Amino acid sequence: VDLVDFAAWFLPRVDRAVKEYEPDATTTIYGGEYVHYDEVLCTMVFGLRNAGVYLEFFVDTPRGSGLIDAATSVWADEAKRRLASGLDCAKAVRQWCRGERTDLPDRMEEARCPPVLWFDQLRATLGRCGCTVWHLAPEEQAPLLSLGHGSDWGHVWGIVSDNVDWAVVRGLKLVPLSCFDLEGDLGPWPTEGSEVLLGWPEVSGLKVRFTCADLLAEHLRLGHPPREDDIQQHSGKGKGRGPVGYGRWPFKWWNDQVLVELAMLCGTDATTPLIQKHKLYAQLNLQVGADPVDSISRWLRNQLYSNKLRWRDLHLEALSPVLTDLASKDREFALALKCSRSVYVQRPGEVKSVQAEIARLKRENSDKMVAVFNAEQHDLPDACSLSVRSAAYASRVYLDVMFEDVSRHGAALAHQLLADFRRILYLLLRRTSVHEHGVAGEQRSSIQRTLIDLEPAAGTIPALQAIQRWPFLQRWVFFRKLVEHNLLQCEAQADLQTVAGNDAAACDGTHGKQEKQQQHQLGVETVVWDAYKAARDSATKPPRLEFGFLGAVMEYFVSLNLRSEQPLIREHEFDSILA
Repeated sequence: VDLVDFAAWFLPRVDRAVKEYEPDATTTIYGGEYVHYDEVLCTMVFGLRNAGVYLEFFVDTPRGSGLIDAATSVWADEAKRRLASGLDCAKAVRQWCRGERTDLPDRMEEARCPPVLWFDQLRATLGRCGCTVWHLAPEEQAPLLSLGHGSDWGHVWGIVSDNVDWAVVRGLKLVPLSCFDLEGDLGPWPTEGSEVLLGWPEVSGLKVRFTCADLLAEHLRLGHPPREDDIQQHSGKGKGRGPVGYGRWPFKWWNDQVLVELAMLCGTDATTPLIQKHKLYAQLNLQVGADPVDSISRWLRNQLYSNKLRWRDLHLEALSPVLTDLASKDREFALALKCSRSVYVQRPGEVKSVQAEIARLKRENSDKMVAVFNAEQHDLPDACSLSVRSAAYASRVYLDVMFEDVSRHGAALAHQLLADFRRILYLLLRRTSVHEHGVAGEQRSSIQRTLIDLEPAAGTIPALQAIQRWPFLQRWVFFRKLVEHNLLQCEAQADLQTVAGNDAAACDGTHGKQEKQQQHQLGVETVVWDAYKAARDSATKPPRLEFGFLGAVMEYFVSLNLRSEQPLIREHEFDSILA
């Protein structure tokens, strides 16, 4: 199960069910109900196990840092589209909560606008349920992960995801999230004759629909379908072999490998920008109607029969002189075709060679790479968030729009409020610099790139591998000092404002002001590390005995807001932070 797609499908369902008995609808705009997320997900996992269905979750490589993204050039435009749609969704939800509109967006899950701590909560819940969340390496970016019989994933029945690329790979079954729970067995139960929820049901079964390369190739008639008289003539013959696919013909007549060629003509991550660049459909006189896949597949069949080609040997370049000429003259187009074919037959070695060639071409043309592939192996803990993995793989982080990121009289965005946390994590990874891409805080309408220079702070704190070997109490003290840092920072800002307002400061007052400014300019890593060294040798109570620290955590997140409206993170969400 793709955890990111699953969360986009699962979390809105829980929020809508919770609102039946919480009509104020604050659960959507203030980050969701983590208690209900935990309860429903535990019930679902254990119920499906009892019914004989075992879910294994994986997290794809963070976008912009995988091998496929590095071998293509469309992720920058896709990031802009996702951020724009997520921001529109967040604003619409905010207006709905205020009563300024009566409806919510039809497909909120498409906006990829999750609560702030969704990944931390779902990972913690699945960990308690005994489910391992697998993180795919950059060279395993979907759909490059091999699930053949000889692989570590040979026991998997199918992939639950909204990434349609899985359906083009031969031998895999793809279950879209819209087809994951056909009869609503995983939804809440209302009491009879009432809209009040009785609770989350015990699952006794699960019905899904799936698709695969064979079904798609047969449906699109990528081959010579048998005639009706041939079907009647062969009925009842043979050694009892049943029909293949939908029809009654006992033999496979379609060619699922042609599905890859059709996908490239429809547009893959690699070919879509070149199709648009060369206006390929206009050159081919291809009229794309209301159903583009059907129109393009009919054109493909007509060209194949007109040129007297064989289905089993079909390549896109042979369908038209326009394609032949383009592949021979445009090196980037030829590499895009090679990349797409290598992806769908799951050959990461060939994709790496394409990525290296594209990088060389861009260097010659002085173009910038929109994604970075780093083959270096990273030993990261399972609890690392997606942004940490993106920083480790490519030194780039794409910050998602959250439901909290809406117009609030100039209030800070969610990712700005947690900037100190991320800076410490980047230093643990030993990065010299990290590029963060997100919605600008002032406009909330365009992507802003921020360069975080970490080279001056290199070596301030130990590396992640060293801290992992620390005893738990030492790690707990370090975490506590990081939380307490924000309180010190707010106090320093208040002191600076007081000193700055005193124009007639004496010499000692001016010296004090300079000292305060120097302290304020210190990075979070210096302040936290100095505080940790001062406290590490003192007697420290175990976390379970430090009840007062919950108050410190509450004060920390409340102070992060510094706004007149309600807090960004509410009390019931602190359990996720501590987890």
